[in-house]
Amino acid sequence: MRENEAKRQAGEILADKTAREMEALKQEKADLGNLVTKLEIENKKLIKDLQKAEKERDNVLSRKEMVAGENMQLIMEAEAFHEAKADLNNQLRSSQTRVRELEKENHQMRFEFDSKMVGQQAEKYASLVEKNRSLSEWREQLIEKNRALTEENKKYKPLNWIPDYDSFHEFFFSLQVARALCQSRKPAKRRGD
Repeated sequence: MRENEAKRQAGEILADKTAREMEALKQEKADLGNLVTKLEIENKKLIKDLQKAEKERDNVLSRKEMVAGENMQLIMEAEAFHEAKADLNNQLRSSQTRVRELEKENHQMRFEFDSKMVGQQAEKYASLVEKNRSLSEWREQLIEKNRALTEENKKYKPLNWIPDYDSFHEFFFSLQVARALCQSRKPAKRRGD
């Protein structure tokens, strides 16, 4: 009986231990179920986050491709701009060269024009000096003729009439000038006449 009692006590202890273990296992199973539920919820959340991250990654990649395309376009536009700028610089240099050439040509033409004008003025001055000399000589000749004629007139006039020299000189000079003007206005003779 003691043996039975011991067996019964051992059985009760064992049953109690088993019941406790079962309780612990049930509690552990419940905890594991809760943990699995939490893990499944967290897994779903992580799957959503992963999908969101993949979408963002795809967006970033597409933006990166778009930015790369824009960069390529900007590089091409920059190259075209540099080519256009170089072309404009070349045109500007050639225009500046042409302006300098035209300024030199203009300066040369101005110098030639001034030289020509000086030459023409010198010729005109020389012509005027020659005309003045001719007129002075002509005047001297007229004065000399006037004196000779005055002397001759004195021979033919009575002694009591003595003309006023200045008035006679003016009259004779105007007469000579009128004669010279009339002769200069006569038409030139034709060869057949």
